[in-house]
Amino acid sequence: MRRHTIPAVVVAVLLVTAFWGIPYAAPLEFHGGVYTSYEYTDNYNLTAHDKESESIYEVGPSGQIIYQEGPARFDVSGHVTRNFHKRFSDSNFYGVFLDSRFSTSTALNRDSLSLGYSFTQTDRRDTLTDVVGKSKIHLGSVNYTRDLTRSSRLGLGYTYGLEVNEAPYNDVESHGATGTLFHQFSQRNSGTLMIGYDTHNYTENDDDATEIDDIDDTNDTEVLRSALTFQSLVTQQTTLGTDLEYQHQNNETTPDGDIYSAFLTWGYSLTQQTSILLSGGYSWVDMEGIDREGSYVTRAELTTRTLVDVITIRIAREYTAEFTADRFGTYDTRTVFASWERTLLRDLVLLSTISYEDRKPVSAVELTYPDQEDQEEKEYSGMISLNWTPLRYLSITPSYEHRQRDFETADTQRENRYRIIAEVRY
Repeated sequence: MRRHTIPAVVVAVLLVTAFWGIPYAAPLEFHGGVYTSYEYTDNYNLTAHDKESESIYEVGPSGQIIYQEGPARFDVSGHVTRNFHKRFSDSNFYGVFLDSRFSTSTALNRDSLSLGYSFTQTDRRDTLTDVVGKSKIHLGSVNYTRDLTRSSRLGLGYTYGLEVNEAPYNDVESHGATGTLFHQFSQRNSGTLMIGYDTHNYTENDDDATEIDDIDDTNDTEVLRSALTFQSLVTQQTTLGTDLEYQHQNNETTPDGDIYSAFLTWGYSLTQQTSILLSGGYSWVDMEGIDREGSYVTRAELTTRTLVDVITIRIAREYTAEFTADRFGTYDTRTVFASWERTLLRDLVLLSTISYEDRKPVSAVELTYPDQEDQEEKEYSGMISLNWTPLRYLSITPSYEHRQRDFETADTQRENRYRIIAEVRY
């Protein structure tokens, strides 16, 4: 019997309570419909050799409920589909997607509250590092902000995640709490203090294990996060600041670790639509029983918005600590992400993304891929899609995606995906 589904149920109950607490006379919309999709992949099993293609069809009902009354808004949407595989018929199953949001605020927006819950049941791998097989993913969140004074604001947040996977992958239950305090010292100077605490609990999935042996607490991890940021407005277009960050993680499998980072930040507004944010500094990784490691770190972001274009470019070189079903430990990472969204016509939008990630373990044990332990990985992906809404409740989205994963001591994995989604709601 699983011990970690209660928090997800609590979040769902909160959302339902908020919904049923709404007066019946309140404005309410319901839209029902049908969701369909077709996908072709040239490497279904994601192997380096002996690739096998596959065609996957999905069809099922979809729906959306919207409520809005004053500052309160409730929105829940999703679909349930039956998918059919042309070659791998044993993989046929029911896919589920549900997303719900509730938000409200008091007069003058002094207090605001938002709740969220989503559930996904799928066998699709959105990235090459995702687990293989069927997964059930629960995500919940609660966020509250309050203006303490005219110059101070407090933010509190809680997140919950539960990922249930097939053997040999672990199930992962995560809890996260975050507190943020913002203060405006003067018209030009401000500061932010953030403190967070996360836990990641792993349940071993082994078809041959007994109920007692199914729980593996040695990989459970606790993470403490903190950041202190100061920012000063030098001119109407330029800001300067400092960013100090600290993160501590501990578990019984790997040595306790600390990541210290110090950044100088510079922001500049080229125009009202285009802004640049650059950060540079130094970071140290200090792990028990291992020599301290340090490196220069950078972050950069360019954002531009016009009536028809939204362009975002992000670049980073830093140390990260990740604890998921397929990644476990501290990594030296280099990432590049770029997206371009262009409105071609009133009902036709083009979206393209490109991403690159170079990841090398600093000190980690790759639980899922022990044969690839302590080796550098490089992942590339690119996607282009069109979102066409010829009618108010009809959307058609064709897309193409290329993904590639290079290993330091293993052969390259590649996959091309072609997909078209059509959904109609009334």
